[in-house]
Amino acid sequence: LDLTKILLRIAKDESSHNVFYNQVVDAHLELNPDLITHVWPVIRNFKMPGGSLKDFDERMKAIQKVGYGSEEYVNQVLDVLIKRWKITKLEPKTLEGKKAKENILKYVEKLKRINAKLKKRN
Repeated sequence: LDLTKILLRIAKDESSHNVFYNQVVDAHLELNPDLITHVWPVIRNFKMPGGSLKDFDERMKAIQKVGYGSEEYVNQVLDVLIKRWKITKLEPKTLEGKKAKENILKYVEKLKRINAKLKKRN
C-alpha cells in the first residue's frame, strides 16, 4: 500500500465513525434531551489526538500554517455539532440538563470571542 491509499483508508474509516457516533448522539438526545449532560464534559475536555507526542506543538504549528486552527475547530466542528444535534432548540427537563446546554453554548461563544481577539492581534 502506498501512502495515498493508507490515508484514503483512514479517512473513510474516520468518516464512518463520525456518521455512527453522530447518529447515536442524535438518537439519544431525541429520546432524552437531558443526556446533554454527558455531551458537555466531552466538549469541555476535548484534546487533539496526539497531544502526548513530544513534538505535538510543532505539528500543531504546521497544521495551523496550512489553515486549520482553533477558529476552524469552532466553525467546522463545534458549530456543526450544535446545529446537527439541535442543541439550541433542545429542551432538557432537569436543571442539570438545562445548565449543560447553557454551558455548551456559552463555551462556544467564549471560544469565538477568544478567536476574534487573536485574529485582531495577528
